Amino acid sequence: MKFLTLTVLIVLCALSMAHDYAEHKVHKEEKHDYYAHPKYQFKYGVKDLKTEDIKEQWEHRDGDKVYGGYLLKEADGTTRVVNYHADDHSGFHADVKTIGEAKHPEIHNHESHGKHAGAHYGHAESYFKIEKHLE
Repeated sequence: MKFLTLTVLIVLCALSMAHDYAEHKVHKEEKHDYYAHPKYQFKYGVKDLKTEDIKEQWEHRDGDKVYGGYLLKEADGTTRVVNYHADDHSGFHADVKTIGEAKHPEIHNHESHGKHAGAHYGHAESYFKIEKHLE
């Protein structure tokens, strides 16, 4: 009985391998045109209000011209909006805008005792001024 079971198992494995080989050979012989005119478009988005993960992206390509953009809600409450285009002649160009005003958590001075009394952890001040140029 063990010999019969083992023989059936070996035959099934051999048939499966032969099928996989034949299928692989068919796919291998297919030819792809790597120089075809590229054309596609896509769009997707996420809107998770619980985690405040809000973003979307879109892109359209026809030949050497690409147009696209994305929107992203940042952790500080602002929204970044980027629109871009690219082609073989002028390269890549992006228009980046920030909408809204950044909101940072309030700092509370808690009285504490011990070695680090009065120290604030988890917050840092910027030593570099960033200027925003919005249209």
